Amino acid sequence: MPIPDDTQLQKIKKQTEPWNNRAAMARQMGNGDLEQQTLDRKKEYENALAQLQEFELE
Repeated sequence: MPIPDDTQLQKIKKQTEPWNNRAAMARQMGNGDLEQQTLDRKKEYENALAQLQEFELE
């Protein structure tokens, strides 16, 4: 597996940002299921980012 570069890390980091907004919109609409789905998706991106950052440190 190639070592991730800053571009890859920034791309994934930017992908996590909109999910907070989507979760807030779902909460405002009273759609708890959709809110949870968006937070789960955000967590997936955060986990991927953490794995890449950990790999980069090794």
